[in-house]
This record gives sequence, C-alpha cells and structure tokens, in this order.
Amino acid sequence: MEDVSGKMEDVKIGVIEKIQLKTMSLRAIAWQSHV
Repeated sequence: MEDVSGKMEDVKIGVIEKIQLKTMSLRAIAWQSHV
C-alpha cells in the first residue's frame, strides 16, 4: 500500500505541475495578445 500511495502522490504532483504550466502559458498568451 505504501508503494501505491507514493505513486499516487507523484501522479498528483505531476498533474498539478501540468495544470500550472498550462495556466502560465495561457496567461502569457493572453498577456501578449492584450499588449
């Protein structure tokens, strides 16, 4: 069970990082188009 929970945490962190990268890139695009 320890192994599985550790993998789940890694997956969660990976998903959060992907979402953050997406929002950051979207903000950059919106900012560029705004200016």
